[in-house]
Amino acid sequence: GHANAFPLPRRPLASRSGAIRSEGRRLRDVIAEVRELGSERIVQLNHARPLPGDDRDQSFFEHLSVGRSFDPNLPLRVPPNAVLLEAGPGGARDLDFDAIELLNGASLDRYRRLRDDWFALLRQGVVRTATANSDSHRASEIAAAPRNLVRIETDAPSLFDEAAFVRAVRAGRVVGTTGPIV
Repeated sequence: GHANAFPLPRRPLASRSGAIRSEGRRLRDVIAEVRELGSERIVQLNHARPLPGDDRDQSFFEHLSVGRSFDPNLPLRVPPNAVLLEAGPGGARDLDFDAIELLNGASLDRYRRLRDDWFALLRQGVVRTATANSDSHRASEIAAAPRNLVRIETDAPSLFDEAAFVRAVRAGRVVGTTGPIV
């Protein structure tokens, strides 16, 4: 699995321009490193479930960094879900992401599984912003569908306020859509 963080400082002379290393690390350790950077940032858990038929087991809710899947039918305090609540050395937990890709790409089956996961978190008082991203990596994939609409005070590009954008996403002022806006 992987996550995104925004905004991150770009360091042109650093490895991968300063992107935070995530390979072989618990999600909580990545979150802790993002938080150590200070100021307001968003950590988004990306496609937490695999596409149907994908047995590579790379999606976070399929392994929870410990080789066991998240079970939306169980409370968070019960294994295997309980690992999400364990704090790491930096104090962060795997559950401390701000947003989760709920709608990602064109798979309705994956969306339904992720929706079940998201509702399981919501029922237990864990409110995370749901996002909708195209996740288009190849020319054969549709770009920009779905997409997120984020409510901020002004939509003039010249007046874009990065901190206001981050606050809006963290507050859940996001609508995901696969269609036109009327």
